Amino acid sequence: MVMSSSGEDILGRIISRDVVKAVREAAILYTVNTVIVILFGFAIFLVGTPTPFPFFFRLSGYELITDSIATAIAIYAIATFLWARYRQNASRGVHFYVAGFLGLAMGGLLFSWGAWEFLSVGYWLRQYQKSGIARSPRDGGEIVAYGSESLVNKKTSRLVRIGYDYPKKWVYAGVPAAAVGYVLVSLGNSFRGSFWFTITTSIGWILLIDAVSFVAMMLTQRTYLGGFVRLPPDAGSETQSV
Repeated sequence: MVMSSSGEDILGRIISRDVVKAVREAAILYTVNTVIVILFGFAIFLVGTPTPFPFFFRLSGYELITDSIATAIAIYAIATFLWARYRQNASRGVHFYVAGFLGLAMGGLLFSWGAWEFLSVGYWLRQYQKSGIARSPRDGGEIVAYGSESLVNKKTSRLVRIGYDYPKKWVYAGVPAAAVGYVLVSLGNSFRGSFWFTITTSIGWILLIDAVSFVAMMLTQRTYLGGFVRLPPDAGSETQSV
């Protein structure tokens, strides 16, 4: 736990602030994707299933179910944001994981992007509130406050962004998931016209979209949100000045 000269927990304050920012962004992404799902479902109801999307149910009432599920998940995401903003604690960390997995299961690109942010927030908040310290999920380096606004990995001097930093094993899980998704989409043609065609192809597209959003997040983090700083030799013993 990093303290300023006045005794303020600067590290905890920055983590709490960044958690709220990341969860707010994720909740907005969920809400926007829900609006898109509802509009898309309404279009399907009016004109039928577009040719590029044959895996959606056609004029069968499932559009209403999909819209209802998306809306419920978006409402849950907003509630999770309110919890993060007004009452952060370790016991509520599970809500970030639940919201994340629900977003991944929906398969929308914005849902998926927001889901990875929820999962990253859950990881960081739970770690810090249980132990009072934060460590990089990639190399175990201690995370310290850099100035009063940023977090940095003391071991590598790399800036850390909650919502975009994640354990390396997530990458290892994402690669096979993308491969499985591609195989399922390819196999879907073998079941064309049957119930299994819809199920197989839908799951395949969900996995592919989740993988694409994860890759996009990695590129965004490395291109726009990453970077390195120069820390003094005694970094971490007190709040570093920029």
